[in-house]
Amino acid sequence: MKQLYTLLLMLPAMLFAQTDIDFQSISSGLPGPSWTWTADQPDTSFNVVDNPSATGINTSSNVGELTAAAGSNAWALAFSDGIGSFTFDANNTTVKIMVYKTRISPIEIKFEDASDSNVSVSRTVSNTVVNAWEELSFDFYSTIGNTSYSKIVIIPDNSTRTEANITYFDNITFTEGVASVGPTIALPVDFEEAVDAYEIAGFDGGVASIEAGPDNANSLKYIKGAGQNWAGVWINLD
Repeated sequence: MKQLYTLLLMLPAMLFAQTDIDFQSISSGLPGPSWTWTADQPDTSFNVVDNPSATGINTSSNVGELTAAAGSNAWALAFSDGIGSFTFDANNTTVKIMVYKTRISPIEIKFEDASDSNVSVSRTVSNTVVNAWEELSFDFYSTIGNTSYSKIVIIPDNSTRTEANITYFDNITFTEGVASVGPTIALPVDFEEAVDAYEIAGFDGGVASIEAGPDNANSLKYIKGAGQNWAGVWINLD
């Protein structure tokens, strides 16, 4: 049976020995079911529920569910903390999670110091599939050796919503990272490298893409949707 791993987690040392996290039952011997998960932000809730689509890449029985009401903050999230501290090394910097979503939007995974949220590192990836399970990969290789973290935060639908939205999470894993072999992105950024060399995402209603501009040179195209006033775009230069 496919194991599943929760959406937000504080990783103890055993996790980074590639221990999987699941929601199945305490008797599974894995730590996930015994952790306390908290939905942070108004009008949101987190629960462990039956898998809404136990087919394809994820046939697990139970999964994590985050529900966010219409008009709730785009950054509705769930987190777990107090489980121990860890540091990224070459063996755990590829973080993967399975998601089941009904719309395309950014998913952010953030690791924080449990006592100081200003000490953090995060990565954002958007899903490409709806109404089916998809596994997404987050590259934390550039954070090797950073300060110890003791809290994991998942923002699974980081976009403005005009109606209630439910997102499901499962199968979080931590595996060996790979150093980037792509072109180095340095300032000034002119967007003339291959499109896949850039890690770019809009947030809080912003949508970003790289395409030919009015002068036919590659440019960053940004569309401000009906999101927050501070909607924008970020570019990872690591």
